[in-house]
Amino acid sequence: MRDFTQLDSHCFKAFYAAAELLNFTMAARQAGMTQSGVSQHIAKLEGQLGVALFQRNGRTVLLTDAGSHLRRHIESYLDGADALMETLSKEE
Repeated sequence: MRDFTQLDSHCFKAFYAAAELLNFTMAARQAGMTQSGVSQHIAKLEGQLGVALFQRNGRTVLLTDAGSHLRRHIESYLDGADALMETLSKEE
């Protein structure tokens, strides 16, 4: 059986908003969190993965290669979840 504790997927919402906007303050608004909450979730993901997801330079942030990979993974996951929901709604 797979280990579901490897990554905290609850952190994905904060990461994805920050990856789209490249701004933690705006990401916090979009995700319905505080800016420190977004930072904490991203730090947790970085700790779990053992890599930096963003390059930080003052207020400017850019995705690292690892961050770009994670963003694509989350997009694929969301696409799959959308497809699943559509399939299940047709079965009703």
